[in-house]
Amino acid sequence: MEKGFSLMETIISMTLSLFILLFTSLFVDFVRKESLKGKEEMEDLQEIYSGIDRLGYEIKRCGIGLSLLWEKEDYKILSISENSISLRRGNGKSFLKERAFKGEKRIIVEEPFLFKERREVIITNKIRFENNKILKIKKHEIRLSDSLEDDYPEGAEVIQINFISFKYDMGKKVLRMSQNSGSYQPLIERIENCTFKKDGKIIILNFLSRKKSFTFKFFSPFGGVF
Repeated sequence: MEKGFSLMETIISMTLSLFILLFTSLFVDFVRKESLKGKEEMEDLQEIYSGIDRLGYEIKRCGIGLSLLWEKEDYKILSISENSISLRRGNGKSFLKERAFKGEKRIIVEEPFLFKERREVIITNKIRFENNKILKIKKHEIRLSDSLEDDYPEGAEVIQINFISFKYDMGKKVLRMSQNSGSYQPLIERIENCTFKKDGKIIILNFLSRKKSFTFKFFSPFGGVF
């Protein structure tokens, strides 16, 4: 006749089972936490590189469509400080359909559909230029926010500006982006010690995220003006 388990054997078996169950539970919890941590780090990296792609896209296109203006010190294609960078490029060009006169707040353009209200524009005859802002568009007529500072002949260029700015919010530890004077929106979060620096035509971005240091370099074709 076979013997059953003794009380001591039963206690030892139950104790071992509890230890195994506890170890398994701790191990599963550890794996879950590491998996979540790895997922968060991957999401952070995706956010960083997505934001850097946008920044690089704008820097490389800074000054496009404004080749006659980028060397002029009184019009800044590129402005940079330790914690921010602002960039301008042309993204729509037409010509005056009629002569424009000093003091007026309207211009007549050949292709008004290329422009949008509340956008910055450059008016130039390739010798002089001035920047203004569109208030309203009606058929071929564009109403400006400020009076023209000079006369411009028929055929003078009117260039719409794409203006974009990146700024580091030290308090919130966020790199933010604003387009055409709109509100600043988060681009990359959880950033510390973010700085911009210019070295010739190279823009250098340094920042710290989750104790990891990142350095990115971008080539600016036109160089820009401080």
